[in-house]
Amino acid sequence: MYKILLVDDEKMELQALTDCVPWSDMDIRVVGTAKNGREALELTQQLLPDIILTDVRMPIMDGLEFARRAKGLHKQISIVFLSGHDEFQYIKSALAVEATGYLLKPVDLDELAQLMEKVKLKCQEARLAARSESLAKEKLLR
Repeated sequence: MYKILLVDDEKMELQALTDCVPWSDMDIRVVGTAKNGREALELTQQLLPDIILTDVRMPIMDGLEFARRAKGLHKQISIVFLSGHDEFQYIKSALAVEATGYLLKPVDLDELAQLMEKVKLKCQEARLAARSESLAKEKLLR
C-alpha cells in the first residue's frame, strides 16, 4: 500500500479529498493532511509519504516551494499538484520540480484514479532503484 499526504488550504476541499476519494480501492492510504506548505513539510519529514497531492496556491508556504523542499528531503517522493488555475506558468513551475502530475479543481475522480496508477508505477520504479542501489553498495562494502 502506498502512503499519500494531502495538502490544501481550503478546509472543504481537503475534507472532500480525504473522505470522498476511494483511496483504499487504489491501494493508497491517507497518512496525513496539512493546510499549508510549512505544516506539510513537517509531516513529510515525520510520515515519509510515497505521494503528495498538494494545492499550488496556499498561505505561509505555497505548493511549489513546499514541493522543492520536500524533493530536497526525499528525492523519490511523487508530487501531484492540484489547482483551480489553468495557467501555463503554474504548469511550467510544476515541471521544474519534477511533478508527476497536475490536476485542475474540481477533481475528476476518473482522472485522479488514472493519474494515481501512473504515480504508483513511478513509486515502484523508485523503490526498485533504491533497492538496487542498496544492494550495490552492500556488494562494494564486502
